[in-house]
Amino acid sequence: MSRLRIFHDNNPDKVIFESSSVEAIRAQLAKVGVGFEQWPIREIADNASNEQILASYKAEIDALIAESGFKAVDVVSINPEHPERETMRAKFLNEHKHKEDEVRYFVRGSGLFTLHIDDKVYEILCVAQDLIRVPDGTKHWFDMGPSPRFTAIRFFTEADGWVGYFTDSDIALKFPRFESNKQLVRAIVTDIEGTTSSISFVREVLFPHARAALPAFIKAKHAEPELAAWLARIAEEKSLSTDDLDGIIAVLLAWIDADVKHTALKALQGMLWADGYTQGNYRAPIYADAFEQLSRWHDNKIPLYVYSSGSVPAQKLFFGFSEQGDASELFSGYYDTEIGGKREASSYQAIAKAIGQQPASILFLSDIVEELNAAREAGWQTVLVDRLNDYPTARAEQSNGHTRVTKFTEIAL
Repeated sequence: MSRLRIFHDNNPDKVIFESSSVEAIRAQLAKVGVGFEQWPIREIADNASNEQILASYKAEIDALIAESGFKAVDVVSINPEHPERETMRAKFLNEHKHKEDEVRYFVRGSGLFTLHIDDKVYEILCVAQDLIRVPDGTKHWFDMGPSPRFTAIRFFTEADGWVGYFTDSDIALKFPRFESNKQLVRAIVTDIEGTTSSISFVREVLFPHARAALPAFIKAKHAEPELAAWLARIAEEKSLSTDDLDGIIAVLLAWIDADVKHTALKALQGMLWADGYTQGNYRAPIYADAFEQLSRWHDNKIPLYVYSSGSVPAQKLFFGFSEQGDASELFSGYYDTEIGGKREASSYQAIAKAIGQQPASILFLSDIVEELNAAREAGWQTVLVDRLNDYPTARAEQSNGHTRVTKFTEIAL
């Protein structure tokens, strides 16, 4: 998650500005002549060569070279197993400057740039998709952390452009290190459809099953207390008699056809889907990268929650009967539209209160920009999960400043 914090250079304990909004970061850094932008994420294999990485970003690289006259471009990668990681981390951990602009684009992973400009300190946590341009002569330091993992494209004008000229100041020792920034996300809340899992499963499997089975299900079980309570709610809302099952069924079928996100409909669909899951008619698909990353976060003791327009029972069924087995144990809680609409900031405020976390420490993952806007308004961190399977046309220009990824394993906390 990209993030900027600003301090007075004599007070590392008090943050005077903080934001994870790309637009806000760009605007603040532009005031002091520092460039910050994001490039579209490319699908790059984990074992891709440096040449393949550079080829994937050829258009952006060529444009930047034409604009700024860089003479050389390379790729640097490091992982926690690198034998020289401690030496590499220490190399630029103290305040220094360069004789040319320092330009880095993060293909994967993350790193912490801290700039000392006038009487302020600007701490920028850069993650995949971020490009930062630190002007020549700017005092700064870079921290890759004790267990570094990143791949970055570097731009140079001169062969020795990477040489650091140190100021002999101890200021870098007084400000937070990379590892302290890694504790910012205390909880993660994820959407389901289009985020952890494909849109097509819901559209092509669950919805048709519910629509086909709904009339007979209601007529056979309308007297059961849980179902009767939901039917009474619909009847009251539509000014129908509770005995008018055909009228209630017609309302529900119309809602299904119009994809109405009504809590009562979601509850009834959940009951219908339960039959399909328990009878083994289908299993819920979870993207492999989502399952991998969710499992890793769970193992790292980060509480995980679900917030979806589908009912809580339907959410539990989805993860309980997944193609990976019972994945429901990964989650500490589930929320649906009973707590509020997904495009309303108040809903996210209510969830933050319910899970006992400060809004700024919660990360929300969704494929819907309007939902992310509401979460950000409530003070949450946000990531747009732009699944190429679900959205064949990449939506980088429509991300509205939310960090954008195409898979969970691109998310750097």
